[in-house]
Amino acid sequence: MYEVDGSEWFDRRCRKLLSAVQQKQLKSVFDSVAENPLRGDPLHSPWFREVRMRDKRLYYVVGNTQVLFVDVSDKKDQQMVIDVYRVKFESLRKSLN
Repeated sequence: MYEVDGSEWFDRRCRKLLSAVQQKQLKSVFDSVAENPLRGDPLHSPWFREVRMRDKRLYYVVGNTQVLFVDVSDKKDQQMVIDVYRVKFESLRKSLN
């Protein structure tokens, strides 16, 4: 089982973009990803992934024993978020291992 955490940025974005109901559902998403970190859709790499929660997308990076949720967006901002994290991907992954 993987250790799952959210970055500070992820926490702030969740408070801003997710409804109270969706914020409560985060625990079940975290538990699901902890059991199977490859559950979400891969984004340009098997270690950078996205999981959908209704109309929102949650982005995370998978390390050897950890999963770090890094951002959340809606469909409209999806490509912009993916592009930003593709640039940051290697440094994020190294920080997890």
